[in-house]
Amino acid sequence: MSNTNKPWRTLIAIGVLCGALVACSDDGDNADSATSAPDTTEATLPATDPVVTDTPTTDAAAAAWETIIAPADCKCGDGSEFSYFVRKADPTKVLFFLEGGGACFTKETCGTDSQTYKRTVGYEGGMTDGEGIFDFANPSNPFADYSVVFVPYCTGDVHIGNATTDYGDGVVVHHNGYVNGTTALAKMAELFPDATQLVVAGESAGSIPSPLYAGLAHD
Repeated sequence: MSNTNKPWRTLIAIGVLCGALVACSDDGDNADSATSAPDTTEATLPATDPVVTDTPTTDAAAAAWETIIAPADCKCGDGSEFSYFVRKADPTKVLFFLEGGGACFTKETCGTDSQTYKRTVGYEGGMTDGEGIFDFANPSNPFADYSVVFVPYCTGDVHIGNATTDYGDGVVVHHNGYVNGTTALAKMAELFPDATQLVVAGESAGSIPSPLYAGLAHD
């Protein structure tokens, strides 16, 4: 993505489970399905960009999720349609979240009888339950007034795959996570060009690529 006229001043990548935390600035170098939202790693922000501690406004708490159907080159592991979700609140503060889940890499783990990963966009953990960082009515939630781009996980490749693999005996998986994720990332830049604070986070499998996506967001 190209830089906007108002570049992000603060960029934080939070990797829950593997504990990765990346902070980027304009002059820096580029760098199991879970059902609950993650605890985020604390980071010290510049004095000009304080963590939100006040009670969220009614409009921010009530902001609805919008479903965006991705282009045809995006797809889930079984070839089904891929979509992602956007919540528009404060346009200057954005959370880019990568959903967790298992991984698949063999005929056994990728087969139709395997429960190691989710094959389609469906139940989206704490997002739909309004739990943890997705409880936008909770005044103690530091992301209560953030806009959010939520990227579902249905490709078994920790959001970084870009290949269709035939594992034999009819087991074919579209490891399309990178295409899906970067499509959502590009839409985020389009929707929120005035963002000054951006947090890139993920849980479980979504934590692994969070530093990569933070670097892409920085670019």
